[in-house]
Amino acid sequence: MSIDQIILAILVVSIVAVLSGLNIYYARKYGFFGWLKAKTLEFARWLRERKRTFAVVLGWSFFIAVLIIREYWLSYINQPILFEMPKYWFDYSDWVARLNIWDFLLIFASSIIAGALLMDIETILFSSVASALLSFLFSVVFVTYWIWVVLGWGETWGLIGGFMRGGQFVMWDAARIVFRMTFPIVQLIAFTGVFLGAFVRGYFQPSAES
Repeated sequence: MSIDQIILAILVVSIVAVLSGLNIYYARKYGFFGWLKAKTLEFARWLRERKRTFAVVLGWSFFIAVLIIREYWLSYINQPILFEMPKYWFDYSDWVARLNIWDFLLIFASSIIAGALLMDIETILFSSVASALLSFLFSVVFVTYWIWVVLGWGETWGLIGGFMRGGQFVMWDAARIVFRMTFPIVQLIAFTGVFLGAFVRGYFQPSAES
């Protein structure tokens, strides 16, 4: 390293140190740290008050995702030839992964339970949206893993860019697969069930709404 580079490095470090010191000084002077502490405590209190809601939404989302993942997995187990196919997106109806009537009934039952536990209409509305997104995300992650690792597409893409290049295409196709399996019937069943659960509990236990 030359003398000029050393001097430049010292100059840059010095400037960064001075600016960092000034930022910390003015942040403390104008109460930024106090505001940040107050907001952190406020968020922690809000989180504690809604921990049951988060637990219900996560459990509900995970349960629906498990049903979706199970049917996707069974579509390959029941059709071993799919492991040998050069692609993973199928239009042939006998090979397309889909949910069955028992899955729909389980989703409906779990949604009723979630609605009975959540109760508040506003909470139910936002929780339903969050659950739909989370269950979709969980399923897409699994399908992406299945395509990339189990079906071996990671080895193919590893030769021409790896996950940074091929992962976006695999995730897009995984999202298409899950979307085809779920939309719109799963969302409609879940929304209907969660509001029905809240209505039934409110009817038989009015005090739970307060």
